[in-house]
Amino acid sequence: MLSLLYRVRRALPAAGLALVAGFLMVAAERYREQLRPPVDRVTAAHREMPTSVWQLGNGFHPASHFWPLQLVGTGIVLALPAAATAAAFLILRRHA
Repeated sequence: MLSLLYRVRRALPAAGLALVAGFLMVAAERYREQLRPPVDRVTAAHREMPTSVWQLGNGFHPASHFWPLQLVGTGIVLALPAAATAAAFLILRRHA
């Protein structure tokens, strides 16, 4: 019984951390289009829309925005495990 309590005590924080990480990933996906300002439809009204644009409600992202958006998103995704690793090292150093 004590072994089960010890496992649950360690598993619950890990599950909570995974839930928070999943929530952050969903939030990052939801707000990804706002990482770089879209081109306004009014300013681009005189041109016809190319097929390689990411259309949004009030604007669009041209193909030239693809890699900058990918790089910013990748930086955000890589910053989360870096922060978690730094926190783990700080916690382990304190307990060792």
